Amino acid sequence: MAQINSPSLIFSLLKNAKKKYQKVKPDPGEEPETRHKKIVEDINILKRYAKKEEAGADLGGAFEAKINVLVKRLKTHYQKLKKDKDDDPNKAQLPKYLKTLGQLTLAIKKMEYRSLEDTDDEGADPDSLPDQDLSEMDRADDEPEGDKEPAAKEKPATEKPASSVPKVAAAKGSFVGLQQARLAWVAARKRINDDIAALRAKIIEVFTDDEDYSNALNTTKKLDELLVFFDDQLVDKLDEALAAEGDTRAQLQVEAAALADKYSARLGSDPLVKIIDSNPFVPVAINKTLTATLAVLNTKLKA
Repeated sequence: MAQINSPSLIFSLLKNAKKKYQKVKPDPGEEPETRHKKIVEDINILKRYAKKEEAGADLGGAFEAKINVLVKRLKTHYQKLKKDKDDDPNKAQLPKYLKTLGQLTLAIKKMEYRSLEDTDDEGADPDSLPDQDLSEMDRADDEPEGDKEPAAKEKPATEKPASSVPKVAAAKGSFVGLQQARLAWVAARKRINDDIAALRAKIIEVFTDDEDYSNALNTTKKLDELLVFFDDQLVDKLDEALAAEGDTRAQLQVEAAALADKYSARLGSDPLVKIIDSNPFVPVAINKTLTATLAVLNTKLKA
């Protein structure tokens, strides 16, 4: 089989591998099936890129970002299945299933937006995939926590970002708008995560031997609470919307906009968020980044 350039064919091969190698139906509530569901959602998003439904927008960068996320998901799934092999109800067939996962991961990694194909073979046999060196599948990625897109090169700690909002090309169509909203929010969360980590570390350093250390520690806990509040819910909701169609996508987009509104309300009511950018310890742009990015999301999700 030649290089696979069709997400639809990837989908069929993965589906057929599960059917062929997992005779004992996995529990849909278990972690492996939750991971598998996320992988399928990502592949469905790639299928939409292959259909070339949107015009007038440079989707190459967004497609590459989604590929990187999917490859990491697949590698994590592969490694965890392999680690927990003794508890797998389909242990005897697991090596063949892992082989297919590895082969599909390497195929996805080689995909390019410009050469995508919208072809399928629902009867595609995973055993027809060529043998490959799968040693890469066992190597750990230096992966940040959560669902991260490739990040821009970090600026020195003493500089504030020149722009608080990731630059995304203007485009028409809900699919492109949802993808741009997702990229903007993921990038913004990474920035505020980095800023809060730097601020937290500096506060601890300054107050380690100070009588106000306990108060300083309470402040760092409030910073941690901010990260918990501005969580992955919006990313997950946008992923659901990107994988859906028609009225379902429209409803999920409304729900994503409601989450963005919830985050915006926190910005306007949280005293710490209001003053955090002017702290005396380390330059950050947390409020600025959140405010500007949520304004972009409001435009994309309520258009």
